[in-house]
Amino acid sequence: MASKTDITTRLRDVMQADRHRIRRLWRQAEKADDKRSGELEQEIESRIKDSHQKCENRRAAVPKINLPSELPITEHAESIVEMIQNHRVLVLCGETGSGKSTQLPKLCLQAGRGIHGLIGHTQPRRLAARSLSSRIADELAVPLGSTVGFKIRFTDQTAPNTLIKLMTDGILLAETQSDRFLDHYDTLIIDEAHERSLNIDFLLGYLRRLLDQRPDLRIILTSATLDAEKFAKHFELQGKAAPIIQVSGRTYPVEVRYRPLMEEEISDDSNRPERDLLSAISDAVVELQSEGSGDILTFLPTEAEIRAATKRLRSSFAGQIQRNELEILPLYARLGSKDQNRVFQTGGRRRIVLATNVAESSITVPGIRYVIDAGTARVSRYAPRTKVQRLPIESISRASADQRAGRCGRLGPGICLRLYSETDYEGRDQYSTPEIRRTNLASVILQTESLKLGKIGDFPFIDPPRPEAIRDGYKTLFELGAVDAHHRLTPLGKQLSRLPVDPRVGRMILAAKDLCCLADVLILASGLEIQDPRERPAEKQQAADEQHAKFADTSSDFMSLLKIWDFYHELKTKLSQSKLRKACLQNFLSYNRLREWADLHRQLRAICQSAKMRAGPRSDNYDAIHRALLTGLLSGVAFRTDKFEYTGAGGLKFNLWPGSGLFENRPDWILVNEIVETTKRYGRTAAKLQSNWIEPIAEHLVKRQVSDGHWHQKSQRPMAFEKVTLFGLPIVARRRIALGPRDPQTARRLFIEEGLVEENYTGNIKPLLRNQELLRHLGNEAAKSRDPDRIIDPHQLAQLYDERLPESVYDGGSLVKKLKSDPALAEQLTLIESDFFPENSASETGHFPSSLDLGTMQLPLDYAFEPGNEADGVTLTVPVESLNQISSRQLGWLVPGLMKQRIIALIRSLPKPVRRQLVPAPDTAEKILTRLKYGEGDFYETVAGMLGDIASEKITAADFKISKLPDHLHMNLRIVDADAKTVAMGRDLDRLRRECGVASTGYTSIDHQDWNRDELQTWDFDELPESITFQRNQLDVVAYPAIMDLGQSAGLKLVDLKETAASLSQLGLTRLAWIRCRKSLRSQVKWLPDRETWRVKSGGIITPEDFDEDLGLLLARLAFVDRQKIPRNAESWEKRFENDIEKIGIATQQVMKVLPKLFEEYHLVRLAREDQNKTSAAMSGKDIQRQLKHLFPRHFLFETPWLWLQHYPRYLKAIQTRFEKLSSGLSKDQELVNLLEPWVSKFVDRKEKQNLDGIVDPELAEFGWMLQEYRVSLWAQKLGTSVKVSPQRLEKQWAKTMD
Repeated sequence: MASKTDITTRLRDVMQADRHRIRRLWRQAEKADDKRSGELEQEIESRIKDSHQKCENRRAAVPKINLPSELPITEHAESIVEMIQNHRVLVLCGETGSGKSTQLPKLCLQAGRGIHGLIGHTQPRRLAARSLSSRIADELAVPLGSTVGFKIRFTDQTAPNTLIKLMTDGILLAETQSDRFLDHYDTLIIDEAHERSLNIDFLLGYLRRLLDQRPDLRIILTSATLDAEKFAKHFELQGKAAPIIQVSGRTYPVEVRYRPLMEEEISDDSNRPERDLLSAISDAVVELQSEGSGDILTFLPTEAEIRAATKRLRSSFAGQIQRNELEILPLYARLGSKDQNRVFQTGGRRRIVLATNVAESSITVPGIRYVIDAGTARVSRYAPRTKVQRLPIESISRASADQRAGRCGRLGPGICLRLYSETDYEGRDQYSTPEIRRTNLASVILQTESLKLGKIGDFPFIDPPRPEAIRDGYKTLFELGAVDAHHRLTPLGKQLSRLPVDPRVGRMILAAKDLCCLADVLILASGLEIQDPRERPAEKQQAADEQHAKFADTSSDFMSLLKIWDFYHELKTKLSQSKLRKACLQNFLSYNRLREWADLHRQLRAICQSAKMRAGPRSDNYDAIHRALLTGLLSGVAFRTDKFEYTGAGGLKFNLWPGSGLFENRPDWILVNEIVETTKRYGRTAAKLQSNWIEPIAEHLVKRQVSDGHWHQKSQRPMAFEKVTLFGLPIVARRRIALGPRDPQTARRLFIEEGLVEENYTGNIKPLLRNQELLRHLGNEAAKSRDPDRIIDPHQLAQLYDERLPESVYDGGSLVKKLKSDPALAEQLTLIESDFFPENSASETGHFPSSLDLGTMQLPLDYAFEPGNEADGVTLTVPVESLNQISSRQLGWLVPGLMKQRIIALIRSLPKPVRRQLVPAPDTAEKILTRLKYGEGDFYETVAGMLGDIASEKITAADFKISKLPDHLHMNLRIVDADAKTVAMGRDLDRLRRECGVASTGYTSIDHQDWNRDELQTWDFDELPESITFQRNQLDVVAYPAIMDLGQSAGLKLVDLKETAASLSQLGLTRLAWIRCRKSLRSQVKWLPDRETWRVKSGGIITPEDFDEDLGLLLARLAFVDRQKIPRNAESWEKRFENDIEKIGIATQQVMKVLPKLFEEYHLVRLAREDQNKTSAAMSGKDIQRQLKHLFPRHFLFETPWLWLQHYPRYLKAIQTRFEKLSSGLSKDQELVNLLEPWVSKFVDRKEKQNLDGIVDPELAEFGWMLQEYRVSLWAQKLGTSVKVSPQRLEKQWAKTMD
C-alpha cells in the first residue's frame, strides 16, 4: 500500500474537489483488513487517475491569452502573475478603467490557476457578472458557458469544463453551505470589494478563516478606492499583511468646482438668495455647456428628484431639445433595461444623464466629460431598536464623491461641479459605512450558525457589526423560531438555512407548506423580493391610480399582489409579447418587473421542489395565506390606537401607506411587510389580521402576565387572568387560565384556603370527603353547644393541610395524581378530632337532635353558631306545603339542649321584683329542667307555672318579655319550595304563613299530579287515604286528600291539615250526594210544607236563588254524610245510597223539627232589632250583629254541622230575651258585654288569622260554639245550655286551640 507521502505527492495533481474523498479512502484502507484494503486501494488508484485526467483536460483547454496593451493593468501583468504564484492573498487597488475586472481572470490562467479548480470571480451586481463573463469570453475567443461561464440568482450557465466562473458574491456565499471548504475553486477573485456589501464582508471573513484549511487557495481582492490597507491587514499571514499592487486607471485631470446651494458670504453687501436643487442643476448645466462639448452625468439621491430635474431641464432647455441638440436621460435601478441601455448609446447630441448612485461603480457611461454632484444618496439604514429599515437621504462619503468625480476624466480633462461647499466635503467621512453595520444581520447569523462557524461576534469581519445589530439579528431569528433562547440553531433554523432566500421569506414558505397554501405564498414571496411592479409617473398619477384601483383589496395588499399576478398571467396567455408590453404600459405596470417576478417565482418553485416541497394548486384561502405570512412578519403586527395611527412592535407609531387598499377602512389589527421612514413613518404592504392568529404562531415570543389569582368554582381549581402581549401589543387583554402551572405556590395557597378550608372543592377524594364529614360534625357540635372554644379555626385547618399536602399539589388533579403515586398520602391527609381538640368535650347528641318530630313528620334541624347572622341558632327546614302543620306551641320547646339557656333568659326577662325571687337564675333553671317534660303543654305557660311555684306568686306567660330573648333562643324557620329553594326565612311563624299561605281559600292546597282533579260528578277514583307521604327534596311531606265542594261539581285536592281535609270532605261529599240524588232531593224540597213562608222569613240570611239548593244540600248532608265517618273507597260510598229515598225521608223529618223554629225565631229577632233604639244600645247592637254574622255565613244551612244547627232556635231565642232586657236598662247588658268581650275578641282575632293562614282548627270551632252557649248562660239562663260552660271552661278550651 502506498505511503502517506506518496499519496500526498500524487494528490497535488488531482482536482481539489477530489482530494478530501481520496484521503478519506486512504485512511479507511489503512485500518481495513487485507481484502478490503486491496479493494479500497484499487478504488483510490482509479479516482486519482480519473481526477488527474480531468486536470490534464483542463490544462489543455486553457485558451491563448492576449492582454490589451492599452489597459494600465497590462503593464503590471508580469508582477501580478508572479504574486499570484507566490502569495496566497493579493490586494489589487485598481482605479476605474484600469482593466482589473476583465484581465485578472486571464492573468490567473497565466499563473497556472484554474486547473485543479475553478477561478471564481465575484461581482456585486448581476448585470456586471453577466456582462463581464460575456466580455471575457469574447476576449478569449471561447463560447460563453464553456471555458467561461456565469452563475447568478437562479441562473447557472457553466459546464464541467468551465475554467472561469463569474457570479454574484451572494452565489458564492450560498455555495459555502454545500461546499464548506470551497473545494471546487482554486482561485477566488472578490471584485469591487470596496463596496463592502453584506455578502462581501461575510465572504471576506469566511475566506480569512478558510485560509487555514486551504493553503493551496489563492484569493485576490480588488478595490477602486484607497482603503486597500484595511483589506491587506485583514488577510495578514504569519504577521505579514497581504501584498498590495496599485494599478492606475486611464484617467485625465478633473477640475473640481464647488457650487453650494447656499453661497458662503463673501462680503457684507452680498445678498445672493439661496437656491433650490433644481435651480442649482440648471445653473450648473448652463455653466458646463459654456466649457465645450461632452455629455453631463448628474448624480441625484432619488428617482423623485430625477423626475423633477428631468421636467425642469426639459422646460429650461426646450429649444435645444427641439433642435435635437440636447437629450435628457434618466438612469436608476428601477428603470427598465431598454431605457437603461439608452445611456450606453452615444450620438451627435449632448446628453444629460440624471442618475442615482448606481452610476458610481460597475457601470461605465460613455461620453461623459462633466459631472454634477448633488452630494447625497438614499441609503438603507436599519435601526435595531425600532426594527425599521429607513431610507434617509444622507451625504455621501469623500470616497464616493471622488468616485463620482472620476467618471468625467476618462476621455479627457473633465470638470466636476459639486453642489455643496469644500468645507462640507472636507468634513465628510472618508468611506461609506459598510452595509454590515447598517443592516439586519439575521441572514448572516443564520448562515454562520448553519455553517458552525461559531458566534457572530467572534467572526473575523473587517468591520465587526455593532453589538446592538448582532442582538437584533438574533432577535429576528428568535422571532422566526430559527434559534432558541440560547442562540442555538433550531430544527426550523436548519431548514431555513438551506433555503437561499431571506429568512423571513423562508419562514413564510415553510409555514405555507404546512398550511397547504404554498402556491399562493410562493407568488407573494417572490413578489416581495422585487420592486413594486405598479408604476405611478408624476405626470400621470391620477390615471395610474384609476388603473391600479382594479387590483385593490380592502382587506389585504398581499391579495392585491395576487390580483396583479393573475391579471398579468391572464394577459400573457391571450396576447403576443408586444401586445402584452403595451397592455402593461396601459395599466401602468412594469413589464420588466413582472417578468422578473415570474422568473423569481419559477426559481422559488425549483428550490421548493429540490427541498421536496410540492407547491400544488392555489388555495386562495385568506386565513391560511396570511397566517403563513404572519410567521415571517411577526414584528410587523400592529394595532390601531388612533384614527390614522397604528402602534407596532415596541410601541413604534406609524401610519398606513396612503396607497394601501386598507387606508379607507383601517382595521384594528394589521400585518405590514415593511416600515419605512421618508417624510413620515409608513407601514407598507399591509393586511387585515385576526388577533387570535397571533398567539399560536408567536408562542415563543409572547409575554404572559398573570394577575388576580382566585378560586373558580365551576372548574374546581385555582384560576387567574392572563394578559398576553407581543412586543408590547395586547393580543389577549384578559383570559381566565389555570393558575397551577403558572404560579404553583399561589395556586397551592388558594387550593388550601378556598378549596379545602372553605370546602369549595367538591372532588370525590376519599380523605377530603372524610375530612369534610368530620368538620361538619365538629361544626355542628360547636353550633349546638355554642361554645366558642369548639369552633374550628380556619387558619389552623389551613396550616394542617399546608403541613400534610406535598409541595407539588396545587389543585384536585395534581392531588389525585399524587395519591396514585403515593398511597400512604391518603392516611396522612385524613384528619381526626384530636388534631383540633386534645380532649373530647362534645355535647350530648340527644339534647341536640338532628330532626324535629312533629308526629306526622320529621323535619331536619341545622345548627349555627354565628351571632348576628340570620341563621344563628337552630333552623328548622319546612316544606312550604307543611307550613300549616306546625304550631308555635311545638316550636316553643326549641331543642332540649337549649332549654336551660332559654329558661335563664326568660327569668331575666321578668320584672325585677319577681326576678329577685328566682336568683341565681342558672340554679333555678336547673331545678325547672328536672321537672320539665319536653314537648308537653305550652312551654311558656308550663315554665311560668313552675317559676310561680318557686317564687310563691302567680307568674303567667304574659309576664315574660319574650321579644327580648336572643334570636338563637327562638326557632328559625327556613321555608323551601319544591326545588329546595328558600322562599322565606324567619322566626315569626305568623309572618311566614302570611308570606307563604293561601289566605283566600282558608286552607293550603298542595300541588300533586295524582291528587289534583276537578269536575267530579261521582266517586270515580279508587282509594281516599286519610293521609299520604311523599318527598320534596329528601324531606317527607305529609298531606291529606280532601273532596272539595266546587259549586256545581266536586274536586280532589291535597291539603296540609287533617282537620282541614275532614271539614272540606264533609262539604265535598255533600255535593257528590246532591249530584247523585238531585232529582229526589229537589222533589222532597219542593213538597216541604211552609217552604215559601220559610223563604220569606229567611230574607237577609239566605238568598232566594240559594234557598232551594241549600235546603237540598242540607237534606243530602243529613241523609248521607253527617254523623258518619268519611268513606275511604268507592264501595263504602256506594253503600250509603242503599235505601236512599228512606234516608232522605228521615232527614226531612229532622229538618221539619228544626227549621220552622229557626226561621220563626230569626224573623222575631229581625223584628226586635227594628224596634230597638239603636242609639241607646249601640254597643249591644254591635255585639248582636257580630253574633249573627258568626251564625249566618252564606250557605250556613248545609255548611253548619247539624249538631250545632239544631241549637240555632235557642240561640235566637236568647237574642230575643236580650232585646227584651235592653228595654229595661242598658247597664246590666253592658256589664255582660264586658264579661264576654275579651273572649269574643280573642276568638275573632284568632279566627281571622287562621283563615288568613289557611288553617281549619276544630278546637277553635268548638270554642266558638261554646261562646254561643256562654251567651245563652249570660242573657237567657232559663233556656239552658247544651254543654257546661264557664270562664274556666272557656280558658281550658282556648288552650287547645292552634295559635
